[in-house]
Amino acid sequence: TMADLDWSKKELDASVRAYLWMLKCEETGYTPIKAKVRRAMVAGPLGDRSDKSLEYRFQNISSVLHKRGRSFVRGYKPMSNVGASVDRELAAIITNYDEKKPMRRMDWLLDALPDEVVYEAAEQLSHGREFDYPPSVDYVVKHNGKDLPPKKVIGLAGVLYYNGPLYSENFSAGLGTVCFRKLEQSGLQIANKGVSVDLFAPESEGFRQKVTAGKSSKENREAGSDNPDRRETIVVQFKRDPKVVSDVEERANGKCELCGRKAPFKRPNEETFLEVHHIKPLAEGGADKVRNAVGLCPNCHRECHYGGIREVLFEKLVSVVQR
Repeated sequence: TMADLDWSKKELDASVRAYLWMLKCEETGYTPIKAKVRRAMVAGPLGDRSDKSLEYRFQNISSVLHKRGRSFVRGYKPMSNVGASVDRELAAIITNYDEKKPMRRMDWLLDALPDEVVYEAAEQLSHGREFDYPPSVDYVVKHNGKDLPPKKVIGLAGVLYYNGPLYSENFSAGLGTVCFRKLEQSGLQIANKGVSVDLFAPESEGFRQKVTAGKSSKENREAGSDNPDRRETIVVQFKRDPKVVSDVEERANGKCELCGRKAPFKRPNEETFLEVHHIKPLAEGGADKVRNAVGLCPNCHRECHYGGIREVLFEKLVSVVQR
């Protein structure tokens, strides 16, 4: 139908992710508040869609699942008026979701979490609320004298707001992520191995917020300092295998595996300069293996960490390694 043709692959993908998350919630005993999920979708990846059109799309997804003998979300009765090409597209996205955990990320659900709800989740956890969730690898939220796993706080915030947990597979944690931004905005302190995260680091969320505020400020004054304060920080690094780096550089063959351009310069020994990036960060439990690493030019590497389309780039890198 014409309505089907109007939906981009990105919109269909986002719809399937949100739908299958709701289905998983139901299968684990929760009843997600569908209206809040739809509002988060319309405020995020489906900005040009109406709440009603998203409801219809969810019913189409129910139809695709029902025809294939699978269960569907309660309240979204299968509606089969979906074109054959879109039916195939939805089925392919569902298969992708089932097989690849990275395809289940949904930062827009985090974006819609009210700050007070995130703070309340930390409050409840610090006072002993039971909530089964994977342990933190590298970071903690310090609150009321307790060390809380950052993702666990966000996971419980999902329960408090959507009536469904945001599972560990639905988002990433670490500097520059939506998870950390939501925690910081909610007034929570993040720490790494007992050391507070430096919110004044040039690419931290807190520092960037101050930069943005400064651009709109009309205050007329000379910025900076002739004698800037010094800060001591502790850096925790992972021991990496040089053979992984050499194998990735050999596979890349002097070209960035994301943008395809030649390496920007050569090292003193005439080897081309690329930076090896772990698709799933080591700090989040990612493996130091060739299957989890790519060779990137410095620009693409920085964009993967700090860019506005990190999730899209993540998926591209997954496909690079699979090829």
